[in-house]
Amino acid sequence: LDCGACGAPSCKALAEDISKGEAKEEDWMIQVRPGSYGRFLVPRTVENLTIQGTGNDTVIQTMDGSSLESSAGSDRNSDANGIVVWGKNITFKDLKIESGDYHLGKAGEELWYPSAISTNDIMSGTGEEAASGLTLDHCTFAGSGTGMGVLPLRSVFTVTDCRFEG
Repeated sequence: LDCGACGAPSCKALAEDISKGEAKEEDWMIQVRPGSYGRFLVPRTVENLTIQGTGNDTVIQTMDGSSLESSAGSDRNSDANGIVVWGKNITFKDLKIESGDYHLGKAGEELWYPSAISTNDIMSGTGEEAASGLTLDHCTFAGSGTGMGVLPLRSVFTVTDCRFEG
């Protein structure tokens, strides 16, 4: 990542803001440049993260049949074929999330709750994640076929000014 990806103009500026109490060391922001990106996993160790794009110019492609480390070698598949969110208090902002069609697993079995964004905290989370927030702000979900846009499984789930197309 380039310097400034956290949202601060420089590392020095961030350190100064933290020392003045205007920012917290645990508050993170990743600014994603325009382009197309594959799906990803937000691990349990990540807290208070905002992943911010540039609107429809920042595209995350999900439900494309790819596999994440979360499901490798497990008989309890926590991979819902989209962005997997296990961290606490995670925000997605100004992203376009494109989803493919529902598909079968490698052995031809039906997949459990395929979705563009999923927390699946019930499967293998600690419980702390399920009590933390998941926020979608100014995101666009685009796609067609069968599947879910979001499978939150969180007690705190906020959607603000999002669009669902297709």
